[in-house]
Amino acid sequence: MLKTTRPWRSWHSLVVADSVQGKGLGQKLMVSLMEAARANRLSVIEGEVPSNNHKMLKLMTRLGFASKISEEDQGIMKVSKPL
Repeated sequence: MLKTTRPWRSWHSLVVADSVQGKGLGQKLMVSLMEAARANRLSVIEGEVPSNNHKMLKLMTRLGFASKISEEDQGIMKVSKPL
C-alpha cells in the first residue's frame, strides 16, 4: 500500500497468480489491505484495474468499490472506496 501526497488516500496493488484464482485469496488480501488502510487512518483506497480484468472488477464491485473509466487511458478502470 502506498500513501500518496494526499495523506488520507492510499493506492493499492494486488496480483493473484492464475493457478490460485477463484479460491478467495484476492478477496482476503483486499480486505486485509482495507483493514490496514483504516488502521492507518486513511479514508479512501484507490487503484487501477485493466478494463478487461473482469474477475478483479467483479471483486471490486462486490467489496463496494466505485469504478469509472480512466480519462487518461480507456483501457483502465479507476476504482475507489471510502473507508
